[in-house]
Amino acid sequence: MAIEDKRAAPRYRAHWKISIIFDAAEKKPIIHSYTNDLSLSGTAVNTDLNVASTKPVTVLLFPPLKYGEDKQKTIEIRSNLVYTIYSGSDSCFRIGLHFISFKDNGLKLLKDILDRQFSVGSRDEKLPGMPAGGVFG
Repeated sequence: MAIEDKRAAPRYRAHWKISIIFDAAEKKPIIHSYTNDLSLSGTAVNTDLNVASTKPVTVLLFPPLKYGEDKQKTIEIRSNLVYTIYSGSDSCFRIGLHFISFKDNGLKLLKDILDRQFSVGSRDEKLPGMPAGGVFG
C-alpha cells in the first residue's frame, strides 16, 4: 500500500546555510546550521541544540551563489517551529520549520533558485514523499 505524500510542495536535498532567530523574549541562542532538505513550504535542519518554540521564528536562508555572483543573497522568512526530535543516527536534533511569510520577494527568489538548482538533468535529487501525517502538510 503506497503512502500518500501530503506536502504542499516537493522537497529537495539542499544543504544551504541557515540561521534561526528566536524572538528576544524567548532568550534562546541563534542557531546557525545547514538545511537538510528544503521546499517552498518548509525545511528540516540538524542542530546540536534541543529547542522548542510556540512563537514564530525568523529564518535567514542563504542560497548558494550562482556562478559569477559575488554577493550573498539572503531570504528572510517568518516560520513556525513544527517539531524538534533527536536523531540517533545523526547524533543531533532535527528541527522542522514551516514557512509562514516571506519578506519582500523571498518566495519568488527561493522558487527561482530551486528551479535552477534542481532542473531536469541536474545531479541533485528530489526527495521522495513523507509518510502521511508528515511535516509541512
